[in-house]
Amino acid sequence: MRQNVDLIETVGLCQYSQKIVKFSDDFQFTVKRKLWTHNIYKTKGEFEITKITEVCDNGVTREIEYDKASAEFSSSNIRPSTFKFYITANIKMKEMCVAGHHLQINCARFQCLKLCHFFKGDFSLHGYDSLKFTYYVKKIKADFSEGNDIEIDIVNPYDVEILGKKGDYKIKHNSSKRFDLYLTFSFYPDILDKLPSFDDENFSKEVLSKENYEPPISNETCSLLSKIFESAKHSSNNESRPESVVSQIPLNDSVPKFFKLGPHLRYSDVYFIASDKTKVPSHRCILAEFSETFVKIFDEASEIPVHIFAENFNAETIQSALNYLYGKTDAVYGKEVNVLKFAITFRIQHLINVCVSTCEELISVTNVCEFIQIAYANNFEELKQKCLKVLIENKEDINPAKIAEIPKNILYDAFFFKL
Repeated sequence: MRQNVDLIETVGLCQYSQKIVKFSDDFQFTVKRKLWTHNIYKTKGEFEITKITEVCDNGVTREIEYDKASAEFSSSNIRPSTFKFYITANIKMKEMCVAGHHLQINCARFQCLKLCHFFKGDFSLHGYDSLKFTYYVKKIKADFSEGNDIEIDIVNPYDVEILGKKGDYKIKHNSSKRFDLYLTFSFYPDILDKLPSFDDENFSKEVLSKENYEPPISNETCSLLSKIFESAKHSSNNESRPESVVSQIPLNDSVPKFFKLGPHLRYSDVYFIASDKTKVPSHRCILAEFSETFVKIFDEASEIPVHIFAENFNAETIQSALNYLYGKTDAVYGKEVNVLKFAITFRIQHLINVCVSTCEELISVTNVCEFIQIAYANNFEELKQKCLKVLIENKEDINPAKIAEIPKNILYDAFFFKL
């Protein structure tokens, strides 16, 4: 694909001098001046000179006639002059991939770190699951009162552009505040072709040599996963609910470790449609184990794959919730409220319990007004009592505008609440 693009460049020339007029690496020419005549030669790239202007002594800009046949033009005087060259270049358009990731880290996690300690996390780009980034959160000062005491370092092994810059991305932060930053990643599509294959022998040796190598999934788990995917594949030919095999793993405080499988595209037979119309894939046989709401949706579906419209949630929230169900236990960090709302909508009780438990630990003057309304709307009794306590003990520190948004029945309970 090619496109005509207008480019402009300004140069100053004196008598018997020459300069290279460079518009880009692909488009340039040399202009040589005698007394008042000028000649253009050594052109590079496919372009057309559409206009040349000269700034006169009195500051007035005038257009100069350019002879395309001889590639010459003349100045109005013999003194040094400033010229502006206008060209239209025929440029080959290059495809770019642009993805985003909303990185959020709750301040409660920062406060668990001591000086010179760190924790790490990772994330994959939505739509480009093979691009996985690891980030390190490091405590670099003893106390946040001394300034930014946290450094967040995102390792960039693919040398893509993060917020317009190549290399690792580093930023300093104050641990008293929640970290909330939307990151953009831009790269050429061919970078995906350069990624090593998991079947490549050299790649396997490289992975095995790394300090943080995790052992492969056990044979028992692989056998179970094989049954799950075989069930999903078989069930795509009929409208019945797929036979459950996930129930062979107890659902107490843990969830099946299926996230190690990588991208969830293989054998996917259900898609969530996010608020921006993005499709987020998953598997019926797994979702059905976590919620009877999904069971009902699948039983009533008339075709495969099933489409579930979740227009109140963005793709990142949906993916975070699914990642947790697939075993990535840190997937909801910093997204607890939105994931909780998603879990409530689809009655995913296991995920509701996890998010509510986390919210109970994160209650503060900045979020108590939102948390207490969620607690009352869904009858989360323990969260409700903890929010009432924080509300009463810190009423002087809470934004009055936020208090005004709280329903009267909640304020009535707060008024009669006994500490």
